[in-house]
Amino acid sequence: MHYFQFNIGDYASHTSRLAPLEDLAYRRMLDLYYLNEQPLNECVKEVAREIGLSDYADEVEYILCKFFTKNENGFSQKRIDLEIKKYKSNAKNKSRAGKASAKARAVKASSKVTGVEQVLNTTSTDVEQNTKHKPLTINQETVSNKDIVVSTPAFNFKNELLLLGVDKEILNDWMKVRTKKRATNTQSALTLLVSQIGKAGLTIDQGIRFANDENWGAFKLDWYKNKQGVNHGHKSTGIKESSHERIKRENDIKYRNQRPDQSGLVMGETNGDMGRIVGEGEWKPAIGGLDKGDFVDY
Repeated sequence: MHYFQFNIGDYASHTSRLAPLEDLAYRRMLDLYYLNEQPLNECVKEVAREIGLSDYADEVEYILCKFFTKNENGFSQKRIDLEIKKYKSNAKNKSRAGKASAKARAVKASSKVTGVEQVLNTTSTDVEQNTKHKPLTINQETVSNKDIVVSTPAFNFKNELLLLGVDKEILNDWMKVRTKKRATNTQSALTLLVSQIGKAGLTIDQGIRFANDENWGAFKLDWYKNKQGVNHGHKSTGIKESSHERIKRENDIKYRNQRPDQSGLVMGETNGDMGRIVGEGEWKPAIGGLDKGDFVDY
């Protein structure tokens, strides 16, 4: 099968808790199953190799055990087997209809020949009869194949990311960045991207947003960690810290042990003396203390 109906809502309800790599593995297993019209290989490593995830055998094994059943034919799934059965039944019906149509056209055409032509046809040899039937056989096969065969869809990097839940507008912007960076949009590039984002503990959408904000043509775990270090260990949300927020945070750290409320006074009150804090809970009196309400002319 080169085409099968994909129910997005049904798929999402069963895979919402999968890690990005697990989700990618399952999608590729479905494609492989439908394409070959048979269960997946019973060897986990062989399945991982066939879907291009040889380095992630553990994730592949988890998906096989969760969504497929192992039997003498390999790893199978009832729903896929049912869809393949329906497809083959439909293909047979179309084939019969094509043959019946070709036969009807042949009968109709033969009924229009003249009497002379009928005599000539009845005296033709078996070889000639077989020769005349060959075009009908070819036509029958052409009709059948035309109804059944559909071209295999090519891999599309952008569409794969959309299926993994990335926002369309953000993805459009990021694809422009990748174009400027001359990044390749291959299956191996997608696999590496999903792996790096997953190791960073982000969803695919969060990872793409972060890369787009930083003008990265890809996403690397080391880049992400370094960026977190620049933000003073605060986990990045993809939004840069403003100058006002940075100054406020640094002042909070610097003066957290030098606030007036630690001297035993309520904020905004004085005891008639003015001075500066020299230690926790201690005030140094100023020379010639000032009474409340005194006015000093400078």
